[in-house]
Amino acid sequence: MPGSGPVPSARDIAKIAVKVVRTVARLRAMGAAQEAERERMRLKLHDGAAQTLAHAFQCLQAIEATPDAR
Repeated sequence: MPGSGPVPSARDIAKIAVKVVRTVARLRAMGAAQEAERERMRLKLHDGAAQTLAHAFQCLQAIEATPDAR
């Protein structure tokens, strides 16, 4: 019959509770680290794209400013 094994002691339950709390803390820390990495990558990609567009704009302005470009 399921569940008919020995009843866990209060000490066993406390040990399990501590493990659960530690596991939850680790999972939260991992989630926070992943979110921080996502934010870092988002900013890196955004900054890279902004620099590329600014450079392209400057190149186009330089080309447009040359007399033989027209």
